[in-house]
Amino acid sequence: MSEPYSLRALGLSAGQSKSAVVQIDLDPYVQTAIEYVPDPGVEGTIDITAMLEGISLGLKFRAEYHGPCARCLDPAVYRALVTSYELHDSNTRDEEMRSDFVDDLTQSVDVDGWAKEAIGLEFPTRVLCRKDCLGLCPVCGENQNEAGLHEHEQPLDSRWGALAALDLDAAGEPDSGAEPAADPAT
Repeated sequence: MSEPYSLRALGLSAGQSKSAVVQIDLDPYVQTAIEYVPDPGVEGTIDITAMLEGISLGLKFRAEYHGPCARCLDPAVYRALVTSYELHDSNTRDEEMRSDFVDDLTQSVDVDGWAKEAIGLEFPTRVLCRKDCLGLCPVCGENQNEAGLHEHEQPLDSRWGALAALDLDAAGEPDSGAEPAADPAT
């Protein structure tokens, strides 16, 4: 876990800004029991701007997460470009103006916690190896990206099994085995 970013020594007056490069420790992201592991050593930029009442914070970073494709289970990579903003005013009770990631007591920013929440908001519902991934065949489990689309004989629906036993003639009438009667009109 990275050290929180200290706000104590900044000494910014209203309207002044400061940017700094920060190290971010990201945890693996778990999505529906599938774990995506980030590359280590993620660097980001934190921007702090003093306002008349409080501070404005910005965090920007890139991260790559590795895990299985949600369709075919081949290796997949999610490349995140994250930009997140927070406002914080330690002199107000208004929760909208108080960041969950700023500790008033230590005057520091929990950059790791902030980055983890921002990743959670950016992460897609499915990570794919490629946009047009065909996934696994639902019948045999073969990777359709490698084997291509293929057909399987469809099993007969058991609810229609009794119809297969019917012996129908060409007109769709039950075949009794007797010759059809001659039409008296002819």
